[in-house]
Parts: sequence; structure tokens; C-alpha cells
Amino acid sequence: AFTDPYVVVWGSGIEDKGFSKVSERIAKSLSKGGPCFVDVNMPEELANSHNLVLVGTAESNLWLSKICDDLPVRVEQGQIITQDKHYDGRDMGVILIYPNPFNPERYAVVFSGTSSLAMANISKAYSEMKSLRPADVGVFEITTTGSIKWHIMEKFNTVWDWHDKWDRILAKVDKKHPKWQWRQWIAKVIREQLETDVVVCEAPFVFKDSELAGQITYRKLFNVVRNDWIMKIRLDGNNLRKLLMVPFNDISKREVAAPVVDGISLVRNPLDAGEKVLAINELVDGAIYTVALPEKCVNGQRMGLLLQDYQIVDQVYLVPILEDYLTRNVKADIDAQLDSLKFNIF
Repeated sequence: AFTDPYVVVWGSGIEDKGFSKVSERIAKSLSKGGPCFVDVNMPEELANSHNLVLVGTAESNLWLSKICDDLPVRVEQGQIITQDKHYDGRDMGVILIYPNPFNPERYAVVFSGTSSLAMANISKAYSEMKSLRPADVGVFEITTTGSIKWHIMEKFNTVWDWHDKWDRILAKVDKKHPKWQWRQWIAKVIREQLETDVVVCEAPFVFKDSELAGQITYRKLFNVVRNDWIMKIRLDGNNLRKLLMVPFNDISKREVAAPVVDGISLVRNPLDAGEKVLAINELVDGAIYTVALPEKCVNGQRMGLLLQDYQIVDQVYLVPILEDYLTRNVKADIDAQLDSLKFNIF
């Protein structure tokens, strides 16, 4: 939208002058010196020839009011509405890219919100959205602490519609669980699904305030869990030992503050005799073990150790691993599984 010819338009037709002022500031920032107009001054011919970047709401922005009924997201009466979903909140915002209704060969980009505070934070939200994942639509809320809480951050399908499976219910969790239980549960699921000896992964949540509770739909799973590229590799005992000891030897060399490890313990635990769990002091040099870990932990970007002499066996994204597990285990008691986990010192 910003590489082909574009025009940025902000709305002034609203009594809340603070909202208009914020919209103007955001619009001029987005234009980066390019064409930028208040809505009543934009030349009509640009609506067909350029990508439209519209800042404000259908109430405040004349051009957004002309196309709002053709867009899949709208701001209405202090709510953000997508399909049959209503997102209520005092300070809600939305960022959207969609084919331009005036000319489908061009794009319409919308930066909108329910309040001046949401609009004032929309550049921050846009930057965060670009850094986290490619997305066509993002719906967010400004929390009481001033942070951004995302409700939606996803792409449309190939015909610019919502994916059919977004609202498919995968599981139900009746209560809230500590983050460490979710981290360990996800590591165990990865180990089971990929049939590996050991799993080494990062904290799996996209945001600090992310949580999985209640009905877990595919949309919730996708928007809450980091969709890391997981690699299954074969690694000899010596290199596996080095990988596991990096967090203990030099914390300054890695970015992962709390790596999650499953399938191995410091020493053999008699209570876990029935489980297939390795002991780090029993790893055999030259013996081959299977390990699952994010691709960035393999190439040295995250763990501080560049792995060598390994063989790639399989590669898959994390969210499909979890989706497949929940689909195969529809009757699983996820609450009981989480409660049964023991704290892992790794």
C-alpha cells in the first residue's frame, strides 16, 4: 500500500477536535512527505488512481464513510465490529488493509479507533503489528496500564474473506492456569507430536498478558501463541549437552530468558521411571538423539549457540502442531493435564 502511489486522508468532520487533531498528526506521520489531505479537500480522482490510507472513523472521515459498508471491519457506536463479533472497550483501535472499493486494483488502508487515546497509540500498534507477524487486520485495545492488548492479528483468505476455521472450537479450559504450566504443556505436546527425545523452546505466548482460557478457538490459538518455525533434528549427545548447558554457563550470550525444556532432567528421577525421560548426566557422546526446537534457536540467533553437525528430520509451524493435537484428542481433559505438570527447573 505504501510502495505504489498512495494518498493519506484524515477526517475532520467530528465535534471532538482532539480526535481530529490526533488523526491529522497520525496522517502526516504516515504520509512521510507524500500527498496528505483533510477529507473535504482530497481530489476525487485520487480515490480511483491511488491506494487510499484513511485515518479516522466513518463519522469523521468523509471518504471512509463512503466505503465503510464494503469493508469487513467497522467502528460503530464505540464498538469494533467484525463479522458477527463485537469488540467492546473504552479505547479500541483497528488497522486494516483491503481492496479499494473505488478500484479493486488498489488498496484501502484504514487506521481507526473508538477514542482519541486509541488513535494516539495507533502508530505504536502499527509498528508492533509489523514486527510481530504479517497481517491484513488487527484489532487492539489500550489497557489501563497503557499497553496494547491484541484481540485480532490475522490475514484474510485468498478472496479477501475471513477464514472458515477461525471460530472452530478446538478445546475448552475451565480455569486459568499459571504461565509455566502452559509453557510446559506446549513443550510436551511438541515432543509427543514430533516424537522427539527432547524439546527446547521459548515462552510460547505472543504477548505478556496472553492467556488461553475458556473456549479455545483456532483464532484464539493463533492470536495467543507464537507460531514459531519448529525444527526436528538429530543431534549427538555431546552437542545436545552443550545446547542444554548454554542457559547455565553464560546467560549473557542468549536472548531467551527462560528456555522451556521437556524430555530431560538433571538426574534420573525414580518417580518418573514410567516416563520416557532422559537424564542429562546419562547422555552418551556419539549417541544420536532427536530434538525439537525453534529455527532461531538452531542458528544461534536466540540461544547463543550455533549448532553444528545436526541433521534436519522435520519442520513445521507451532500452531498447526497444537491444532493437530487438540483435533486428535477432542476428549482430553486439558485442565487435568495442566494441573498434573511439575515445575521444570529448566
